Amino acid sequence: RHSLCEHLTKIPLSREARTLMPSEDEYRQALRQLSADARKADERAFVIATLLFTHLRGSSDDYQAEMRRTFREFRLLLERADDLPRTLRFKVNLLVYCHILEAHPVYVYVWNLVRIAAGQPHEQYPFGRDSIQNKVGKIKAAARGSGYGIETMLDEVIDLDLRNAFSHNQYVLDGVGMTLARDGRFVSYEALTETLSRAQAFYQELADGAERGTAFLQSEGEDVFRGRDGSALTITRTRREGTMDVQMVGL
Repeated sequence: RHSLCEHLTKIPLSREARTLMPSEDEYRQALRQLSADARKADERAFVIATLLFTHLRGSSDDYQAEMRRTFREFRLLLERADDLPRTLRFKVNLLVYCHILEAHPVYVYVWNLVRIAAGQPHEQYPFGRDSIQNKVGKIKAAARGSGYGIETMLDEVIDLDLRNAFSHNQYVLDGVGMTLARDGRFVSYEALTETLSRAQAFYQELADGAERGTAFLQSEGEDVFRGRDGSALTITRTRREGTMDVQMVGL
């Protein structure tokens, strides 16, 4: 039986990621536990949420597919940045950091994992035009008391002052760290490295989840996923003339 959770098509971590991820195991374990609990609570809702994050639309210009490509390309960029001067290397890292912070599907996926694990239905459009700050606030409120540490993770990963300063070119990088122009806040290279490493660990685990969903859709077979309310989602994958035809009944 082809289960989403059994398609562990892991992408090897880049050299840069390996040196910048002290929180990797902690973050990955917590997110994997959240995913496992969501699946146990309502397998149908979990699969729908994962496929929404992966590429339910199925078109060649699907922005979720582009997001996954971007994650892979950024990892190559970070690996090649190892030999750059220190300030330029951190600018490259900050560029990646600011870009992935804007990845809307990530927030929707985490929101749905938290909801489903708590016995609530998935939502396809939970945020409307909310800002990052509002999305994070809603996720933290929903996750409060769940025991997964999502609130702490988001606090450690998402530094909007850092993002705003870099995105609006209101900062100075020197030999010891970064000074934000708006309030004069100083961020040492050590603190900057810690924030960037946590962000890479957090987003890479979620990106790996998207890759597992893609691998599932590319494997031939038919699976039925049951919801806690007795409903069922049937997904049939058939290869025809070199392409995979995916039929879903029960969405």
